[in-house]
Amino acid sequence: MIRRLAKYARKSVELLWCFGHDALQYALHNTDSPLIDSFKRKDYQTIVEAHKIEKGLSLPRTRHNFGRSVITHLFSQMDTIAQLSTVSKNMTFGALHEYGKLHEVQTDDELLQALRQHDKLNSKDYKGGTEIVSPYKISSSRTQCLLSARRSCRDFSAEVVPSGPIYDVIEKASRAPSQCNRQSVRLKLVQEFSLVQEILSVQGCARGFAEDVSNLFIVCGDLAAWRGPQQRNQCFVDGGLLGSYLLLSLTDAGLESCALNCALTLNDEAKIRRLAGIPKNYRLIMLVAFGYRANDYMTVARSDRRQVEEMLIP
Repeated sequence: MIRRLAKYARKSVELLWCFGHDALQYALHNTDSPLIDSFKRKDYQTIVEAHKIEKGLSLPRTRHNFGRSVITHLFSQMDTIAQLSTVSKNMTFGALHEYGKLHEVQTDDELLQALRQHDKLNSKDYKGGTEIVSPYKISSSRTQCLLSARRSCRDFSAEVVPSGPIYDVIEKASRAPSQCNRQSVRLKLVQEFSLVQEILSVQGCARGFAEDVSNLFIVCGDLAAWRGPQQRNQCFVDGGLLGSYLLLSLTDAGLESCALNCALTLNDEAKIRRLAGIPKNYRLIMLVAFGYRANDYMTVARSDRRQVEEMLIP
């Protein structure tokens, strides 16, 4: 009993130390931190505000003159926003353009007149605002095939995947849901064999097949996109969603994959970050080994899945 209590006390101290470190990292690198680059802060904040307008425009019963304070602020920042990322600019200018069109009947409103007459908002080419989509039909057999085909491969060939298929996979994975469309998740692609081996050696859960891995993604979440205690875990949510899309996109491209956890000590996470050249404002979410299978047929773990009744909380 004494030995168990001593072990529990030691593990508890380690746990508190890790939580303290995580809290400090979030405090230093969230969007309110003075250490964050002002361009990056402004970019994320603009995306969030523009998405508020997009959501209002997409409601089944859009309320006229909604979000006036946000509209006023975005419009006053037009010149600054024009210097931000393409995503910020597209979302903002597209949303403002559509907002102005929605209120065309209000001709005596100075703000709305200014929106409709501003030269930057006359284009319809901005990828922002809303769009009408028809029902997307996909065969249930294809859906089931894609979901069932994704299995964890541990028998890769040594071939390095060329950039063409990789870029296609990333483009598809980028469609993953993201809170307020922040798109704060980044991927570190590692294809230098010796570096892949070093990283997997630190990660420690790819023993027995790590030496066959030549292609590796590290999924990272940018803390600078988030603010306040209520968003402290959101980088992991967005990172997990994109990681899932990434795995399915790899399968769709005819590539095999294996999701590898980032259940790391503070020292090991810092070591992987140094090896891969990942800045301190990124949290590691997961690693994904991928590539071509070594043989036509491969042995995979036939892991059972919980029944639907077990999945539902009563």
